[in-house]
Amino acid sequence: MRMYLHTGIRDYILLESWVPKTNGAYCGAWLGTFLLGMCYPLIDFIRSRAMVRWLRMIQRSKGWRISEGIHIQRAFFRIIGVSIAYLLMLIIMNFNLGLLLAAILGIGLGSYFFERDSLQYLRKNPNTGKVDDPCCV
Repeated sequence: MRMYLHTGIRDYILLESWVPKTNGAYCGAWLGTFLLGMCYPLIDFIRSRAMVRWLRMIQRSKGWRISEGIHIQRAFFRIIGVSIAYLLMLIIMNFNLGLLLAAILGIGLGSYFFERDSLQYLRKNPNTGKVDDPCCV
């Protein structure tokens, strides 16, 4: 394993059997890394939407006791998000410049597509003039 940024295509990617040996296989690995990068902000997007739904459920129940189901769902989203982040980290640690760019572009493009609606939840409080926390609006 080369411990410097390089542009070769014959690198182990997560598994011993996943070594691209042709340009087509490397393009597939690049695309897979790119899509995995896009999944990272997607999971955050889904979790934030679910969080709004969970908060509404809690407010409607007239109590602040969170059910076990919500805890399990939150833990599930955290596990998936952390797993994707660690997989991306391991791919990037190959020091392959193309795969590094695939991960960065995937996260960036995923953030562009999935986080563009998140600004609509920010509202200014008319009393203070400050932006309210979107989870508590």
